[in-house]
Amino acid sequence: MNLKSIVIAGMLLGNSLQAKEFKQLPFLEKDDFTHAQEITKQGKSVLSIELTPTGIEKVMTINQNGLGEKIRFKIGESVYRFKLKEKIVGDQLVIGPFSRSEALKIEREINQ
Repeated sequence: MNLKSIVIAGMLLGNSLQAKEFKQLPFLEKDDFTHAQEITKQGKSVLSIELTPTGIEKVMTINQNGLGEKIRFKIGESVYRFKLKEKIVGDQLVIGPFSRSEALKIEREINQ
């Protein structure tokens, strides 16, 4: 076995260990949201997003297993990640910050 083979084997082993340690959290998608509004909070653009019943179910699972974890959501062709700093309560979440143009783009996509 040459050095290149050892490095590749180590990389594959490392990747499989990381996959086992990764928490499988629900992936939020456009269908999980009913409405979005770009708002300014502490001088930064964030999105206030209302959730569908399915979105609320996913958020309940995320609340149980995802505090402090990176949560993913997909809007159009873009995938966004945000860190869950506190449990999400109710049927709404606030995420960001985004540039104002990006926040407005996401808002339009969700509200279509």
